[in-house]
Amino acid sequence: MLDLEEPLLGKCCRKYAPSSRSDKKEELGLYSSQNAHIIANTSLDVVDVPAHNFRLTYSVLSQRGYYPETPDKENQDSYCVRTNIQGNPNVHFFGVFDGHGLSGTHCSTFVKDRLVEILSTDAALLDDPVKAYSNAFLATNEELHNSGIDDSMSGTTAITALVIGDKLYVANVGDSRAVLAVKEGNRVLAQDLSYDQTPFRKDECERVKLCGARVLSVDQVEGLKDPRIQSWGDEETEGSDPPRLWVQNGMYPGTAFTRSVGDNMAEKIGVVADPEVSTVQLTSSHPFFVVASDGVFEFLPSQTVVDMVNKYADPRDACSAIAGEAYNLWLEHENRTDDITIIIVRIKDLSHGHVFPYLELAKNLSTHNFDIFFCSTALNLSSISDVLAHTSSSVSIQLVELHLPSSSELPPCHHTTKNAPPHLLSKLHGLQTWAAKIASSLGIPAVHFSTSGAAAYSFYFHSFMAATSAFPYEDIYVRDYERKAYEAMVFSDLGVKKNDLDSAIGHFTLSCDVVLMKTCRAIEGKYMDYLSALCKKKLVPVGPLVTTYTC
Repeated sequence: MLDLEEPLLGKCCRKYAPSSRSDKKEELGLYSSQNAHIIANTSLDVVDVPAHNFRLTYSVLSQRGYYPETPDKENQDSYCVRTNIQGNPNVHFFGVFDGHGLSGTHCSTFVKDRLVEILSTDAALLDDPVKAYSNAFLATNEELHNSGIDDSMSGTTAITALVIGDKLYVANVGDSRAVLAVKEGNRVLAQDLSYDQTPFRKDECERVKLCGARVLSVDQVEGLKDPRIQSWGDEETEGSDPPRLWVQNGMYPGTAFTRSVGDNMAEKIGVVADPEVSTVQLTSSHPFFVVASDGVFEFLPSQTVVDMVNKYADPRDACSAIAGEAYNLWLEHENRTDDITIIIVRIKDLSHGHVFPYLELAKNLSTHNFDIFFCSTALNLSSISDVLAHTSSSVSIQLVELHLPSSSELPPCHHTTKNAPPHLLSKLHGLQTWAAKIASSLGIPAVHFSTSGAAAYSFYFHSFMAATSAFPYEDIYVRDYERKAYEAMVFSDLGVKKNDLDSAIGHFTLSCDVVLMKTCRAIEGKYMDYLSALCKKKLVPVGPLVTTYTC
């Protein structure tokens, strides 16, 4: 962002009003030829939220802006990712800080370090995250004022996202932005989790006026337009000469925002560090969220950013694509670019991990000219649709939604064992034979696919069919207390009835002559042979079926 002393290169998005003007334009290369300005390459990191079975895969990219008259101008953006806040594996922090003014870099660096530290040490963070957020922003602002950094005409915006279990808390001061992707049918829509705090907003404009601010554009201040006209259109169409904040009898500070951290002089006319906080509960309908500076959103609408992220399975590729597009759009409108910082966080609901071995098998069969119909509930199908979207065109799989009966105990959103009432687990376990029985009644041959290895299943079958004799392989040995715990799990948790082979092994016996197993003969050959002898079926190993989709 431009300092007060810098010449005007176009009036878009200046945090402070410039002191002089220039319509000079230079021929600049495209993003690909200017990549020397990237100061932080994209990375890929993963962190889990075990309490809610989420996995967050995230990437960060920060790129220094291109300023032809000050080519060595440093990046004033900062970012922070802090995982396992307070030692809690379910609490993670992501933040982008867009500095402005002569001390903008120092301000953004100070705030990104202190804000998360203050937030992390708040004992009430988990009980009242919104209050903890507000306290942390205000305390950080006060510390910045007293830090020795000259923040009289410098400061930083701050857009932060705090994951606490399945809740996402977004706190914002300024005009950086956080956007959540929401799946609705075949579409992925953008949901803004923050709203730019500028005088374009009527509520913010009225608030700062009550604090003594004059709200005028540069042209109005310089007498080129009538200052009595207090209508500036909207930020999307009228951003070239935005309304700014001025003291009553002076030509300063000229800020184009109404909230920030720092900006001591602007604080006197209503520019505050008190954040606006939004909260959303994360579900399987939320594939990712984006936190970015206005270097991204100045010319890219939120929906466009979401569309671009959705094209890429790997958030690193999405970061690069968005930075490149934003960079080029800046050069189309001006002869410089702003600093660009973006964090993309993909959310994977691991509750549906049981589906992926079946999907990988279906993909493999599809490449061998089988017609594949993948049948499951809407919730499960939604969890794999992104994977199929990034699968080779040679794979053809039709998704078929199963409409299962609903009940107050098992609503449609819980067609998985995640969060299901404990007493229903016995009705949902993997040993159920209803699918094979329905197929048999329709004259359709059923082939059972076991996602468990042959060693475990051979011991399980032996317990029911040859319990009076010792298991033939000494490398599997069960002590008495382990056997009791095992039997309790089988007969109680899984609902298997004693002396009822159908409830115990019906999923194998109802299969046609073949049973597929997620294993390989080199590792489990002897167990496969023993299991085959017990169940009188041919076992076909299909390998590990490890999905290559990691995001």
